[in-house]
Amino acid sequence: MSTTLRHVRALSLQKQQRTALRALLTTRSIRNVVLLLGFVLSLICFYALIPRSFAHLEPVAADQVIEEIFKEGQEVPVGNARFHLLVPATSSSLDLCKLSLSAQILDYPTPVLINFGHPEDPDGYVQHLAKPQGILDYLDSISGADGQGLVDEDLVLIVDGYDVWMQLRRDVLISRYYEINNAADARTKALYGDETFRSQDMRQAIIFGPDKICWPIDFSRPACWAVPRAALPEHAFGPRTDHGSEEFNLPRWLNSGTILGPASDLRRLFQATIAEIQRNHTTDSDQFYLAELFGRQEFARLQHRPDLLDEMRKMRYPGEEDLYDDELDRKTSTSFIAGSDSEERTTEFHIGIDYESRIFQTLAFYKQFLTWTRASSAWRSRTTSHPSLQYDVQLAGDILRSPPPMLTTNHTDGNGDLARPSNFAPISSSPWQDVDLLYNTATAQHPVLLHIAGGPREKPFREYWWSKLWFHASASQLRLQAVARHGGRQMDAPTLLSGGYRWRNAVGSAEAQELPARGYGGAWVDHAAGWLSWKGLCGRFEEEVYRAPSGGQDFFHPREGDASG
Repeated sequence: MSTTLRHVRALSLQKQQRTALRALLTTRSIRNVVLLLGFVLSLICFYALIPRSFAHLEPVAADQVIEEIFKEGQEVPVGNARFHLLVPATSSSLDLCKLSLSAQILDYPTPVLINFGHPEDPDGYVQHLAKPQGILDYLDSISGADGQGLVDEDLVLIVDGYDVWMQLRRDVLISRYYEINNAADARTKALYGDETFRSQDMRQAIIFGPDKICWPIDFSRPACWAVPRAALPEHAFGPRTDHGSEEFNLPRWLNSGTILGPASDLRRLFQATIAEIQRNHTTDSDQFYLAELFGRQEFARLQHRPDLLDEMRKMRYPGEEDLYDDELDRKTSTSFIAGSDSEERTTEFHIGIDYESRIFQTLAFYKQFLTWTRASSAWRSRTTSHPSLQYDVQLAGDILRSPPPMLTTNHTDGNGDLARPSNFAPISSSPWQDVDLLYNTATAQHPVLLHIAGGPREKPFREYWWSKLWFHASASQLRLQAVARHGGRQMDAPTLLSGGYRWRNAVGSAEAQELPARGYGGAWVDHAAGWLSWKGLCGRFEEEVYRAPSGGQDFFHPREGDASG
């Protein structure tokens, strides 16, 4: 009897526990639903208030926004933009064809040759005006629309015709253009304050290649002494940085052989350059006048920081260190920026310099800091980090994200003048880590393009280093691949997303539709919208352009596992 009673009581207790548990779960479920509804309502309120609450914040870099959104597979509205390549060159040559070949292989726009075929004027003054005037004429011809619709941005790359080669693709160049400008704007804001930055419109838009000397050398000119310090570490070129020979100078000055910027800003700059030549014809170097405008810009900015102006005025530069005079010759009259009573000079040109050589690598005074690297062959010591870091060469993320170097295509063009890619011999599928790239050991950068400028000591490098470029061993096949890749309707589609724009290469003339490969693979001539085919421009130089160096191609392009590499 006692056992039965205990059993009944146990069953009754279990029933009570189940009833209590059911009630508890029901209560929790209701509470969870209430909490969930509250969370959803909070999100709705939060997003509804975003435009008012965050309107005062600075915008995030466009590339960052686009990259994050595209990670989620969503589309974002962007503007349309064109990319132009201008090359001042009066005649064809082996070096011009090297530039053209590298631009074709790396998907740059068909170059527009400025002043091509123009005879030299015996009057040096007239001849010197021809280059900036030819560039300005082209910039004036660019409208805000083309056959494919409105264009929100025209980005123009201007390079010397006889000593420049491309090393990396245009997507790396365009993304670095925006990154360099954003970093420069941040430095300028820190130096002058947000209010002055905005009111004086001190943004950077035009980037010049770097130079380690102010040419022509005259440190009384603001172009030489008023320019900013290079945005590099104090001892970027070793303990002798800024002391001794020019090789150890920080690159404070501009080199006019490589320029990148929006057409609108460049138009204003070259208008002012021509006016400067007409007003003060001093030399036949366009770099002198462009540097004068840069100096005027920086001298005008320094008026907002008298303390910094005084500091810059007293600074001794390399080459002045042996002077015993306490007073240095510095032109500081505000008439330099104000002009005459009847003239108001523009002082803000939005000029800056690629101090790290992320885009433009000048050879002059840099030779001992440049080398050729292959990232897959780099190594890091396991025992110490400091001495071995110079051997740990890593590729930047923008290079790794770029289309592979030996880019191939399945597109075949029906024009009989073009070789079909299907007939090409197999090309290596090596990634960027497996190809040789020029490397700046002082700034740890692989530059986008090489400017083989300088004196007699630098000129031989146009031959020595040409064959070291990663594409040289397969240059002929890669060129034909590139022509075929751009020869069809693929060229009509936007090909690149960067800086908030969809980029496509500019086409030099409406006649491009009627030309083989739509003009790709040759060159445009600025006057009369003429076009030169690759054969017409470079046919007589082809053998030398493609020729392997003496000693065999493996000397410059060692295969993996080759001890000599």
